[in-house]
Amino acid sequence: MKVFTIPEQDVRKYKEMTNGKVKLAIDFLNYDKKYHKAIASVFGSTFIAEDKATARKVALDNNGMRNYNCVTVDGDMYRSDGTLSGGADTSRPILRSI
Repeated sequence: MKVFTIPEQDVRKYKEMTNGKVKLAIDFLNYDKKYHKAIASVFGSTFIAEDKATARKVALDNNGMRNYNCVTVDGDMYRSDGTLSGGADTSRPILRSI
């Protein structure tokens, strides 16, 4: 089974372009290497960004490079196909009272 991961040259370019504000999601994980293919297939093609502007740049702003999925540290997911899904908004309580 071939597993897609972001090519190292793209990782370097995006780290340079964002002043180090992105890292590969897989780099945050510790795991038994016998599970590498499974872990890489889930986390090897996604960046984690420090903020929304950086995530948007990686996922949506072409800059002549391939775009990749990117998640902010707050949990907002910017997909390279243009969709966005959000993390929890803790500034507004869902239930005011019971």
